[in-house]
Amino acid sequence: EPEAKEVTLLIVPQSRVIMHWAVRVGYGLMARVYEFEADGVRIGRNSALHKGYPMQTQDLKGLTTRTHREIEKWSIIFGKTTEYCAAGDNTLGGKNCQDFVFELCGYMEIDRSQLPWRQAQMVKAAGVGVGILLGPEILAAGIAAGAAGMAADF
Repeated sequence: EPEAKEVTLLIVPQSRVIMHWAVRVGYGLMARVYEFEADGVRIGRNSALHKGYPMQTQDLKGLTTRTHREIEKWSIIFGKTTEYCAAGDNTLGGKNCQDFVFELCGYMEIDRSQLPWRQAQMVKAAGVGVGILLGPEILAAGIAAGAAGMAADF
């Protein structure tokens, strides 16, 4: 196994709206894909959730020196200690694939600012915009939810 490995974000569409995230670590025969979904953590050569839609990849700057064994152990612990919720970001008490990728990149010491906005974060941001239209009570709730989500990211 190479000492330093490339890290790639995989954006795997599940529909025209829902985007599953996974991480590929390394290239070629030594590459592994790490992902989290309703059935838990999956680790393999390819995404287990590819549904035929064109998949996007984004090479992330930086290399990880974590071994596959270390990443697998971290991922399994994440899966055992984290409840899955499609909404993610602990919005309804659980995390999703995008949260998993965000936290895994942190563990691998990859700069997370390279990652796109997670869908739960976009919904919170949209809630602030809707709150402006609907009134101060809803605006305050949207700001509180957005601030709580942003604080959890750092």
